[in-house]
Formats: sequence, C-alpha cells, structure tokens
Amino acid sequence: RLLAERKRQLGDAFDAANFDEQSLQPQAVDRLVKRKVLEQAVQDQKLAVSTKEIDRQIVSQSTFHSDGEFSAGLYQNILRANNLSPRAYKALIEQDVAFTQLTAAVSSSQFLTPTELENYIRFEYQSRDMSYFVFDAKVEQDNTTVSAEQVSAYYDENLAEFMTDETVNVDYVELKLADFFQPVSEQDIEQAYQQQIAEMVLPTQRKAAHILISDKGNGLEILSSAQQRLAAGEDFAVLAAELSEDQGSANSGGELGYTGGELFPPEFEAALAALTVNGVSEPIETDAGFHLIKLLDEKTGDVPQLADLQDGLAAELQKLQALPEFEEALERLKDLAFDSESIAIVASELALGVQHSGHFPQAGANSGLFAGAGLVAMAFSNDVRIDKRISEVREITAEHYLVAQINERKVPEQKSLASVSAGIEKRLQSEMVSAALTEKAAEASKALVDGSSIDEVAARFGLTAVNVEGVTRREMPETDRDVVFAGFNVDSSKLPANDSYTRNDGSVAVLRVNSVNYGKQTDVDDQTKTSLGMLLSRSYGNEAFNSYDAALNEAATVKIL
Repeated sequence: RLLAERKRQLGDAFDAANFDEQSLQPQAVDRLVKRKVLEQAVQDQKLAVSTKEIDRQIVSQSTFHSDGEFSAGLYQNILRANNLSPRAYKALIEQDVAFTQLTAAVSSSQFLTPTELENYIRFEYQSRDMSYFVFDAKVEQDNTTVSAEQVSAYYDENLAEFMTDETVNVDYVELKLADFFQPVSEQDIEQAYQQQIAEMVLPTQRKAAHILISDKGNGLEILSSAQQRLAAGEDFAVLAAELSEDQGSANSGGELGYTGGELFPPEFEAALAALTVNGVSEPIETDAGFHLIKLLDEKTGDVPQLADLQDGLAAELQKLQALPEFEEALERLKDLAFDSESIAIVASELALGVQHSGHFPQAGANSGLFAGAGLVAMAFSNDVRIDKRISEVREITAEHYLVAQINERKVPEQKSLASVSAGIEKRLQSEMVSAALTEKAAEASKALVDGSSIDEVAARFGLTAVNVEGVTRREMPETDRDVVFAGFNVDSSKLPANDSYTRNDGSVAVLRVNSVNYGKQTDVDDQTKTSLGMLLSRSYGNEAFNSYDAALNEAATVKIL
C-alpha cells in the first residue's frame, strides 16, 4: 500500500528500484500499529455506525458516480480492481466513520473561554514601536580576506574531511519476463476472448428509489398511508421529497442509483429484485427503518467488444506463455549465482548480456537501478564489495530480477589542496564574517544597555537606524519585513527591550522595542471574533486529539508476529 502511495505521488518519476521492502517496512508497521490502536479505542468506547450511514457514505462518493449519479457497476468494478469485496469495503468505511466519530468526540471535549479569546486578541492584535539597524553580511564579506596560509593550515588540520568517496562499479545481469514474450496469434486472442466473456458475470443493474421512515414505532403506519396515496395516483418522487428521512436522496425523488445486488442490505435487495420496472414494494424493514422501494430501471451489463480487450488479452497470453520458461530461467539463475565464480559465466549460460553500472558511491547513483537503497546496500555488502562474490538474486519486481558482481572498487583517496582550496576559502570567510558580525552586534547591544540611544549606536558603526511606529503583525512595511517580524519575538516585559536577529543571508540586525500597545476587544469586529473563536477551538481540538492519540500509542502493548 505504501509502495502504491509513492507511485501515485511521484508519477512518472517513480522508480521501483528506489524503494524496497526493508526501507518501507518501518513506516508500514508504524501505520498498522497506529490504526490498530485506534481500532481498539473505538471498540473500548463502543462506537457504532449504522448501515444507513455506511450506505450514504458509499453512494455519496463521486468516485462511484457515472453521469452524475451512483453506479453500482462502476462501484463493483473499482472494488474488483483494488481486490476488495463490497463487504470488505463496507467494513473499511465503517471503520473510517468510527475513527471520525472518535476524533470528533475527543476534539469537541475542548472549548475556548472568553478570557482565552481576549488574551489571544490582546497579543495577536498588539502594535509595537521599534527601531533597528542592520550589519550587512555582504559589506563585511567584501572587507574580509582569507590568506593562502589560513587555507593551507585548515587543510592540514582537517585532512580526513577532504577524502574522495568510496565508489564501486558492478557488472550485473537482468532477467525479465518481458524478454521471453513471443507473438500471440489472432486465433489465440479470439479463443481467450470467448472464454473470458463466457466466464463473465454481468449482473442485472437495478435503479432504485425509496421512501425511508426510521421511526419503527410509526413507520408502518406512515408508509401504509403513503401506499394509499400512491394508489390514488400521487407521484412517488413527490412523496419521497415530503416523507423520506433519507436526506441524501429525498430531494432527488428518493433515487439511490443502480445496484448490482450487493450495495444495499439483503432484505432491500431481495425486495428490489422481485419488482418489475415502476413497481413499488410492500414496506420492507432493515436496520435503518422501514422502506417503500420503487424499481425505476433495469438493465444488463453490455458484453465488451474484442477490440476493447485485445491488447490486454494479448499481454496476458504473452505472460502466461512465457511464465514457465521464465520461472525455469530464474531457478537456473539462482543456481548459477550460487555456484559460479564469474558473472560472465552466469550470463553465458543463460544467453544474457552483462551490463555495467558505472561508478557510484554509497549514497547511490543519481538515477537508474543503483539509485535504489536496496541494490546499493547489496553492492556495498562485504560479500560483493570486499570478497567479490556474486550477489544473491534480487527481486526488482515479480517480473524483473537482477544479480551482480563487483567490477572495480575505488577506495577513498586524499583530495589535493588545489582541488578544495576554493571551498575552504569560502568556508573560512563565512566563519570570519559571522564571528565579526556577532561581535559587532554584541558591542552594539552592550552600548544600548549602557544607555546610548539606538541612533547613537548605529552612528558609531556608520549606519542609520530605522524607526517604525504602530506596526502590527498584519500590517508591516515591505522593507526589512523579516526584521520587523522578529521584533514581535522580543521579550517586552521590560521596555525598552533589545535583541538581535540573524537573517538568512547572514546579516545581523540589532533591534530595540520602544513601546507595546496591546490589542483591545474593540479592535476586532464580531464576525472576526467568531472566526477566530472557531479557528482556536479547532486548533485546541486538534491538539487534544493528538495528545489522546499519542497517549494511546504510548500505553499500547505492541507485539509484532
């Protein structure tokens, strides 16, 4: 499942060789454990989901809609393509809805008090008067020179830092099912087609509508009255809109879409199957309540044409015909890899070509098969890298296998001073600039503490202080926006308050907060207060559930079999 998610996320950039069972296993186990813990919590809390709600969830999913309405045929096809039965899918839906109920129950246990909202407005809507000046990293860099002696000294003191990566170049042999494919005759395709359509189960699709009364005390009486009105000529759709308690279908005349016999509860499906088109059932009882059911339409699935299935049938026949020879070759490959001293022998015995990876480090190649963690780990194993043995046969996919042997290994070597001097110079210059700016900022901060004004301190360094007044988090100047924002993180318990801030480019700003004006309730209109309340309540609820979830996982006893 995780592999499928990675494939969906990466699209055409997905390469199965980059993922292996060993690397994905911890994530998969963690997911399964968390889901199992929530499952247990749902059981402990005795949370339940009605059949009606499960059906409503399924019918409302646009994935299963065709021409704007639910299609049972599409529903079944999608489930079949994902190896799910309707029963199994309903169980998943039931579990997900129960999880949602649990999340909502825990989240709603938190609430926002008026005082908390007042405090939030007080701090979030405050304004500040502040001043600052900036020691520019670029200016300092232009005035900072690194000597050749400093570069050489750093190199000599850190030789281990300047080594080449160990790399390996491996020879490998691939065994692919596709390499055993043979052309398939039209006669064979026609025969496979006839066999497939003969085995096809094309269920009758029935389009249903219903009127649901969930009150089992009065349900029969209400539906009996509805039957009399129908007999008098009233329209079923109009009655559904008036009477049905199924809000998901009532406004569309009670329509539920098509079913192939598995979508609705057995009693419902049996009653529907007994009707002729436009017929209406007697009241039927399910867990959801009492129903009057109308059959709106009935159709049988169309048999697909040969042209629609031809490519898939040909590919499947090729696989089936090639599989025995491929499996025999795979067993032979495993034996040869174990017994042979040279991969050239393996390739010759199987009439396969030897391919070359090119050199790659332990971090993996930039692309291709040996960019994947599993094959890189194999290539750098002691058996392959040191002892030069042929690797075990590795499965890339169920139709693709590989075996490898080292061709060349390059051990780490000392890089020359000339090749790394530019990098060392840049590093030393950056460190010197950072140290100089930190020292200047500390000197400036001390002068502020000693009583100098920020304008006086800035002038000592040939700079000019910038003053901003009444600035808020929501209204900031475009110039030096990050510096002004940093001013809101300065501790303002004692004013004036001083601090420094290092920008992404290494420049250092010295700040002084002169005054703080806290937000007032009158600064915020009622609509904004309502929105803030909802936002904060949701945030508190999420925090509560995350804490609850973490506590469940911490308390759980996990045993992996």
